[in-house]
Amino acid sequence: MVPRRHHHLASDTIPLTSSGEYENIGRISTSESSVIGQRLTQAMASSIRLDPQDSVAYVKRGAAWTCKGEYDKAIADFNEARRLDRQDVKSYCNRGRAWVMKGEFDKGITDFNEAIRLDPQYADAYIGRGICWYKKVEYDKAIADYNKAIRLDPHEAKAFCNRSLAWAGKSEYGKAIADCTEAIRLDPQFVDAYFGRGINWNSKGEYDKAMDDFNEALRIAPQSGIAYHNRGNT
Repeated sequence: MVPRRHHHLASDTIPLTSSGEYENIGRISTSESSVIGQRLTQAMASSIRLDPQDSVAYVKRGAAWTCKGEYDKAIADFNEARRLDRQDVKSYCNRGRAWVMKGEFDKGITDFNEAIRLDPQYADAYIGRGICWYKKVEYDKAIADYNKAIRLDPHEAKAFCNRSLAWAGKSEYGKAIADCTEAIRLDPQFVDAYFGRGINWNSKGEYDKAMDDFNEALRIAPQSGIAYHNRGNT
């Protein structure tokens, strides 16, 4: 039997996408994300000065703080957005993502639950809650949430890619590969899906297929040091 190679998995940078895995190695690098966040925080600060009651501006600035990794500042802005508009689903979802990035998954679940209560048709809320369940090693609950998200939006590649993580957690690598393949069909530039499928091919001992997927991930995102590492270990 050929021994399984050990692979390093990417930390996540949620839009949605939770550290230690491949769910959101993302298409925006940390430096690019920080630059975008800086520009957005400046723009939204100007909007808030003009209209301190603009809840949308707080949500957008909170998202910008999240891009910069300033999660406490993000949460403070989402709190203010909620104070101004208690029915704003995005403020709950975005705060849930910030809690996930801080590793506070129970708080994330609480926010995603509220988002779902306000809008049961909002697929992103189920994806976010699924990430929380996955991080709590509640794979079946994660899969149930991703299933719901896919029913609501069958064209959402990240729902398939995230569900593949839960299948892999249950050692159901064939199902994980199928989900990554569907994510790639929906979004051929989705580097996370190639990266994830490569890891699952490796888990099945299909090293040539794993290499092909890591190579494709590197073609799309040549700055990915993690993909280089995993290709070297395949």
